Amino acid sequence: MKFDLESRARTSFVKELRRYVLDTGAISLRTDYRSHVESRLSARTPRAIHETMRTRDAFRFYSALRTTSQDFLYQSIRPEIERQTVAINNFAMRKIRSRGAGSLRLDPALAVPRSVSAVDIHLMPGSYHTEYAPNDVTMGAVYDERLRISTFGLFGPDLGDIGRSIAKFVAARYEHLAPQRILDLGCTVGHNTLPWKDVFPKADVHGIDVSAPCLRYAH
Repeated sequence: MKFDLESRARTSFVKELRRYVLDTGAISLRTDYRSHVESRLSARTPRAIHETMRTRDAFRFYSALRTTSQDFLYQSIRPEIERQTVAINNFAMRKIRSRGAGSLRLDPALAVPRSVSAVDIHLMPGSYHTEYAPNDVTMGAVYDERLRISTFGLFGPDLGDIGRSIAKFVAARYEHLAPQRILDLGCTVGHNTLPWKDVFPKADVHGIDVSAPCLRYAH
C-alpha cells in the first residue's frame, strides 16, 4: 500500500496521539485512582474500581480521548486503502493463486455471528467481516495497518509479538510438549498464528475466523 505525504502526516499525528493517551493518559488515570479512589473503596474488586472510576473526570477525559484517537486512526488510513482497493484485491488474488504452501477454505454459507455483525469491533467501521467486492481483502488490510500504527512498533516488525511470546512460554513451560496440531481461534490476519509454526515447526497449524476478508488477507 502506498500512502502520500498528507496521509503519512495524518497517521504520524494519530500514532503520537495514541502514544500520549496510552502512556501519559494512563499514568494520569492511575495517579487519580491512587490519590482519590483507592483509600475510599471497601472492596477493591475490578467491578467496584471500574464503577467508581467511571464517575471521575479523569476517567471520562481519558475514555473520550482514547475513543476519539481510535476514530482518528480509521479516518487516517481508510481513505488511502479504499482508493487502492482494486489494486490491493488484485494483488491478493494473484498471491493466493500462486501460493504453493498453505490452504484457504471459505464457507460462503457461514452466518457471521451477531456478536461480530452488530458491533463495529474496536470501533472499526464495518467491523472485521464486511466485504465491498468479490474476493475482498479490504478489512484485513485495514486491520493490519491499524495495528501497525497503534502499537508503535511494540509488537515487532511482523506484529506477531503476542503470539510469539505465548508460544515460547508454552514451549518453555512444557518442555516435552510436541503438539501435532494447533488451532488459532479468531486468527484475523495471522499475526499470532505464524509464530506458533515457528516455535513448533512439526505441528500442523490452522487459523480460523468468521471474517473472510481477514482470512484472504492472511493467506
